Amino acid sequence: MKDINQIVEELDRATAQLPVDQLLTELQIVVERISFSQLQNKQQRQDAQISIAQINMLFQDEISEEMLGYVQWLRENNLLRVLADNNGLLFLNYCVKKYKMMTQVRFISAIPISESLKTHVRSLIPRLYPSGARLIFEINYSLVAGFVIEDGSRTIDKSLKKTLIQSLRGQIEKTNGQVVAHG
Repeated sequence: MKDINQIVEELDRATAQLPVDQLLTELQIVVERISFSQLQNKQQRQDAQISIAQINMLFQDEISEEMLGYVQWLRENNLLRVLADNNGLLFLNYCVKKYKMMTQVRFISAIPISESLKTHVRSLIPRLYPSGARLIFEINYSLVAGFVIEDGSRTIDKSLKKTLIQSLRGQIEKTNGQVVAHG
């Protein structure tokens, strides 16, 4: 059997793009469904007897493709029992503690960014957050260009939208100052 670290590493890998709240909500759904479904009886025999179709039907439109992929990975490795009953509750509790302590960093760009740029941004995270952080990439077309980085306590705004707003404010203040001086 794989150890808990491998199982959590796979969870991290499979759900890397999910915000922490969504990850934990979906993990709770998975633990509840597996614990209370008819799959539980089959799990006692072997996960391989559970078909992908049964898993898909059990979670239909309620969890993300990422989490569904994780559940399928568990099934392929005969590890669904990790998410059932008391084991599932212990695993969920472990994950809640782990992820709630983790800083979530949102990298919001005006357009989709390339995988090479994502890799570069990911390489910078350990230097900025040595205790670990979950990096979420998002797109917000209203930024026009550039990016915003938010971590819950700080915001770095390098968007064209902010630059334009600051420039316009400066022009308005300059114009108001000239009107008052000449008035």
